[in-house]
Amino acid sequence: MKSNTGWLAAAALLLPLATAANPTPNAGAAQRLTTLQAWRSQPFVLVRGAGPAAPVDLVSFDAATHRVTRRVPVALACERLHTAGGLVACLRYNRTLSGASQVDVRDFGLGLTQESPIQSNSIISRTRASADGRLVGTTVFVSGHSYAVPGQFSTMTHIWDTQRRAMALALDKLTLTHEGQVVPYTSQTQLNYWGVTFDPRDADRFYVTVSIRGRPHLALASVARATAQTVRADVECPSLSPDGTRVAFKKRRADGRGWVPAVLELASGKEIVFTAARNLDDQIEWLDNDTLVYEATQTRMGGAKTDLMVRSARDPGAPERLWLEDAASPAVHRGAQAGATAPR
Repeated sequence: MKSNTGWLAAAALLLPLATAANPTPNAGAAQRLTTLQAWRSQPFVLVRGAGPAAPVDLVSFDAATHRVTRRVPVALACERLHTAGGLVACLRYNRTLSGASQVDVRDFGLGLTQESPIQSNSIISRTRASADGRLVGTTVFVSGHSYAVPGQFSTMTHIWDTQRRAMALALDKLTLTHEGQVVPYTSQTQLNYWGVTFDPRDADRFYVTVSIRGRPHLALASVARATAQTVRADVECPSLSPDGTRVAFKKRRADGRGWVPAVLELASGKEIVFTAARNLDDQIEWLDNDTLVYEATQTRMGGAKTDLMVRSARDPGAPERLWLEDAASPAVHRGAQAGATAPR
């Protein structure tokens, strides 16, 4: 830390088909899925409901059209979640210890395989699992902090080994190189790391945001070597595409009021910045190599509404579309394409 057996798929088919952005409402707790095994070969998205202490839902969709077909509640409660390699990473608060965060790792039978405490008095931010399910990254803030105000926050970011069931790396131990120089971890440099995303071809390689003196940068790092190097400025909450060639991220608006989605092509350095009506504060997910999905918030009288939006990752002129109402923290399971097995 730095200062500054549950339902089968056949049963699910009895549910009525849903319309895009307005799927079948959540059923009661007794009807929640207690296993994901029957869904392993199908593409789906796990989402968290938008309200406080909201449950997790499984959202099925047509892979060709992206149309939402149904929304089924799952016996999970997470503040942030991700799925890859046959596991689910669930970042949540410990309900018996106020403000204490932890990461739970579950297999597709929803059996708990790892439970790791992170930090007391913390605010949950991000989690990501590697494509092979071997590693999980988590970010939390020290209580009371947020990166809404650059340079005035403190983060804790870790990488967890799901095979050893132990922490693999605390990112404040990274040796960081920026503009050819090693940057020390001091009160003057104000280093903070958040938003891990793993290379789908090699889990040891990951990208992450590092803030240096209040300015965010994209860094490429290695778990085994505990080293990182900045590659581009003004990139926050990176998310690698399924083919590993592009990074989706959030980019601060010119007026400083919130963020919009953007995509960086790693080989060429070409960057596309999209327009968006609502504020984006999310680690963007990829429905496929051409389509982004992310949560966007709209301020309303008496609070805010959070929905999931989709848009082309390649065409800056294509508008974003409402994909799913009252949902957050999308985590895409790619079905038979995933090809990975859960760790034992």
